Amino acid sequence: QTEIDQAKVESASSIASVRPRLLIVDDSATIRQTLRKHLNPFFAIDECDSAETASSVLERKHFDLITLDLNLPGESGASWLKRHRQSGLKTPVIIVSESSPAEAERVFGALENGAQDYLVKSSLHGQPAAFIETAVSLSRKKALSPTAQGYVLPFDAKHFRPELILIGASTGGPEALTRLLAKFPQPCPPVVVIQHISPEFAPALGARLAQSSGMKRFDGKQLQPMENNCLYIPTGDYHLKISRQAKTLYVQSSLAAKEQGHRPSVDTLFASAAESRAHTLSILLTGMGSDGAIGAQRLFQTGNSLTMAQDEASCVVYGMPKRAVELQAIHFVGNIQGLRDEMERILIASEGVSRAA
Repeated sequence: QTEIDQAKVESASSIASVRPRLLIVDDSATIRQTLRKHLNPFFAIDECDSAETASSVLERKHFDLITLDLNLPGESGASWLKRHRQSGLKTPVIIVSESSPAEAERVFGALENGAQDYLVKSSLHGQPAAFIETAVSLSRKKALSPTAQGYVLPFDAKHFRPELILIGASTGGPEALTRLLAKFPQPCPPVVVIQHISPEFAPALGARLAQSSGMKRFDGKQLQPMENNCLYIPTGDYHLKISRQAKTLYVQSSLAAKEQGHRPSVDTLFASAAESRAHTLSILLTGMGSDGAIGAQRLFQTGNSLTMAQDEASCVVYGMPKRAVELQAIHFVGNIQGLRDEMERILIASEGVSRAA
C-alpha cells in the first residue's frame, strides 16, 4: 500500500511539474478562492493580495499566466501592469474586474498597456467554461515565428469597390480594433464591428473606437440606411444584420437566437451581408472559437467580397481566424499593421482616399 501511495504522489508531482504556472493577484480572498477552484485542475497556482507582493513573487518565480485585479491596496493593478510591461514582463495577463462603466474605462486602459483579456467577476459564478478555455490557451501561447503575410488565395482587387467594411473579434479584440481603426482615413464605407464583450462594457468600447477612429457612431438598434464615415457597433445583447433595399444598404438589430453561444454574432452579420450581395471588405481578428468562419465562407463564395484574417503570430488567441483559413475562406492574412495597410491601399484605389498620418 505504501508503494502505491508513493507512486500516486510521484505521479501527481509529475503532472504538477508540467502544468503551466498561474499567479493570482487579488485582494479579495473570496475571488482568489473562486479562481483557484476553477483553475486548479489546469494550473500550478500561487496567489497574493497586493501589487507589492506580486512584484516580490515575480522575482523568485516564472509564471505562464497572471490574473490581475485593478483595484488593489497600495499600487493599483493598472499601474503595476504598466510598470512591469515597461520593464520587460512578457507573461500574459487577464484583468479581473467589476462590471461598471467606470471600470470599463480602466479595463480598456489596461488592455492598451499590455493585458490580453479581461474577466467580469460576476461571470465566475455562472458559466466559467469560456474563461477557463481562454486562460489555458493564453498560458500555452509561445513566441511564434512571424507568419507569411499577404494574399493566400487570389482576389482581383483592381476594380474592387467595397460598400461595407465588416470586422469580427473576440479575445484580444478591443486592443486590436483600436489599433486597426485609429485615425481611420475618410471618406470610407460604413464600418460594422462585432466584438464579443459583456453588455456592461459594450457602450464604453463603442465610444472608445469612435473617438479613436474619428467616425460617427451608431448602435444599429433601429432600421436605418447606412452612411459613409460611420461606425456601427452594438451596445447590448443583440445581433446586427445587413439588408438591401434597391441600391441602399440598411442595418438593423435582431434578437434572434445566439449563434455558437454569441449574441451579437460575427456569423450573423457576415451571413446577412452575403445574402444582401453587398461588396464587403471583411476581417476576422483574434478570438476564441470559430464565430465568423462560416460567415466568411459565405462571403467568400459570393465572389464579390474580399475576406481578410489576422495572422497567428499577432493573435492573442488564434481561433476564429484559424478556422476561416482552414475553410479556405480567406484571401489575405496579416498582422494588424499589414491588415491596415491593405485596407488603406484598397480604399485609396477605390475612393481616392488620402493615407492617414
